[in-house]
Amino acid sequence: MDRFDIQQSIRQAIEAQMAQKWRTPPSLAHTSDTYSLDLKALLHSLESEFDIRLDAEHDLYWIHSISELSLFILEKTRRRDLRPMHP
Repeated sequence: MDRFDIQQSIRQAIEAQMAQKWRTPPSLAHTSDTYSLDLKALLHSLESEFDIRLDAEHDLYWIHSISELSLFILEKTRRRDLRPMHP
């Protein structure tokens, strides 16, 4: 999986969460409508999908964008894949 695929997965996870909470698509929302993202649920979803551990308080403190998050996930999955398999 490359960084673009990871970014798409992150966006899909965000869109799925938003769709569950609100019937109006964000593109049709009014400026007075509020949308919030459950970061804990998003991270849990990404942990399950990529089989990695994401610690919001330590690992993710410096991440400010989907691009940075996708790079972080890519690095974690590469490190995981490089670990030797135990028999």
